[in-house]
Amino acid sequence: MATLFETTSTTTSTSSSVRRPGYVLVGADRPPHLWRTGALAAIVAALADIVIRIGAGAVGAVPADYALLQPARIVAVCILAALAATLLLAALARRSRRPTPIFRVIATVFLVVSFAGPLGVDAGAAIVATMLLMHVVTAAIVVAVLTPPRRTARQQIEGGAGA
Repeated sequence: MATLFETTSTTTSTSSSVRRPGYVLVGADRPPHLWRTGALAAIVAALADIVIRIGAGAVGAVPADYALLQPARIVAVCILAALAATLLLAALARRSRRPTPIFRVIATVFLVVSFAGPLGVDAGAAIVATMLLMHVVTAAIVVAVLTPPRRTARQQIEGGAGA
């Protein structure tokens, strides 16, 4: 699984030594790890959104035949979101010293922009609320899976929390 870890590099010149914080995408030299992580994010997000859809249908908030919230469409949207996020993170990891914070900011902006879809649908408040919730859940899961919390060097060595 590709994971981002914070690092510190030292640049030495004739007059001084400068320490620069940065991030390293561990496993980036082996892209299948990042792609597997992206696929996992898509699967988990799709399952969570389908559970939300089933719950909304059970309480009568969304009709069973509502076209925009059918399982195939939900899965497709989750796959597209995870694929876009994975591509973005891969690009940032290659071109940025700090890909994780940049990725999280961009993901948040995309989430807010994605609200235009549900807010533009001619549907009842319960359907719109369900769609907005699904957008937030998908974004949260994809970002959390692709950029888990940083582990300390001790946790990495000992195989502790988060290993």
